[in-house]
Amino acid sequence: MRAATNPLILAPFALCGASTSASAVGAVAQVNAEALAGVAFTQLLRPGSPQIYGQFMVTVDMKTGAPMGGTPEAAQMMYLMGALARKYRLPWRTSGFHVGSKLNDAQAGYEANMLMHAAILAGANYIWHSAGWLEAGLTCGYSKFATDCEQLVGWYKYAGGLPFDDFKEAMAAIREVGPQGHFLGTQHTLEHFESAFFMPSIMDFNSFEQWKAEGAKDHDTRGREKACWPTMRSQSSTRASPRVSRI
Repeated sequence: MRAATNPLILAPFALCGASTSASAVGAVAQVNAEALAGVAFTQLLRPGSPQIYGQFMVTVDMKTGAPMGGTPEAAQMMYLMGALARKYRLPWRTSGFHVGSKLNDAQAGYEANMLMHAAILAGANYIWHSAGWLEAGLTCGYSKFATDCEQLVGWYKYAGGLPFDDFKEAMAAIREVGPQGHFLGTQHTLEHFESAFFMPSIMDFNSFEQWKAEGAKDHDTRGREKACWPTMRSQSSTRASPRVSRI
């Protein structure tokens, strides 16, 4: 009996435009060749050993040479890599919430959504860089980590598809309420209100007046408070923890 072996992740790192040509399809061709070379080499050493095909690909700012996160080209390259992984019948590793922003702001949100959406729709099997990443991986942010962990619950639900297991009960609730009234007191609502919808705690859905009365906190502040809540509760007189921590 052969001893159990852990799968090896073969994920070439590419700064597209610097370590590859300034072309999305050209970068994919190069990274694909590098990943397949790794797969072939491992099979020569240990035939039949499990492998995970993957990539880490970010584009480079042609003005500064700095890596960029969450660009449309990075998402498009994910779709190509996912299709190739299915062609080779290999599990595929990619990145999710890897962003170039320096704090948990609108830029971080846009970039994170661009990459995670592509990873989910492209059929990724193993998603790394999914919580806390900032400044293209040079920094880990407490607020970003707390936000990402919460959002991963929503992305997991999104990736699972739309459930139809309670469809009959939902239609019965419509007939029960009729053309007037509301659904808040129906049996179906009472049974499903806690799990029917994703309800994040860091995002603010109050009115402007209520938000202002509670301190007018931006999302980065709420995220840091969420991440540091046990410390802040026990040491309420101290300042909030630092925004980011260098690694």
